[in-house]
Amino acid sequence: MIWLIGVLTSAIAYGLGLPSPWLLGAMVGAWLYGFAAKPQSPPLLVSLLTSGVLGLSIASFIDADFGQHLWDWRASIGAMLVMLVLTLSLSFAFFRYACRWSPRDSFLSATPGNLTFIVAYAQELGVAIEKVIVVHTLRLMLLILCLPALFPIYDLPDHVTGDDVARKLGVDHFGCTCSRVDGRCVATG
Repeated sequence: MIWLIGVLTSAIAYGLGLPSPWLLGAMVGAWLYGFAAKPQSPPLLVSLLTSGVLGLSIASFIDADFGQHLWDWRASIGAMLVMLVLTLSLSFAFFRYACRWSPRDSFLSATPGNLTFIVAYAQELGVAIEKVIVVHTLRLMLLILCLPALFPIYDLPDHVTGDDVARKLGVDHFGCTCSRVDGRCVATG
């Protein structure tokens, strides 16, 4: 039943022109179904297969040049790590002290990342997965709804440099160039 609800709410989101309709619609449908106090949990085999497919899809984008580009991306990676520590620390403090959740509930709810892996880990630890799922789902829904409004999507030419993006954002040089290869943007130098 949950699968049908996910497809239907995704189609509705698509019809409304919402961003990422097949992700957002299914999430909202599952969320509403959950609020209706209907038990929902995918079979273990589906969860394992989904995790495997996600892992393979992420790993398939790593190639021999990946390690060479890490140095080019050092400023972005550094900023991302600082943001990760700040987000995790502030969210943990909020859930732990303002919401009075247990340290485990607070930590796993505050941890940004793939919901599937976080929930699987939470189940192994015996953490209240409802809290973790609600926090992660809300975070993802806010990202899907807010990011398109914050970063307008423009038709990009076939070749985009870091300087082009930097000028658009009003910041200094990013030090990388992107060009479209097979329909995706890859760093080229």
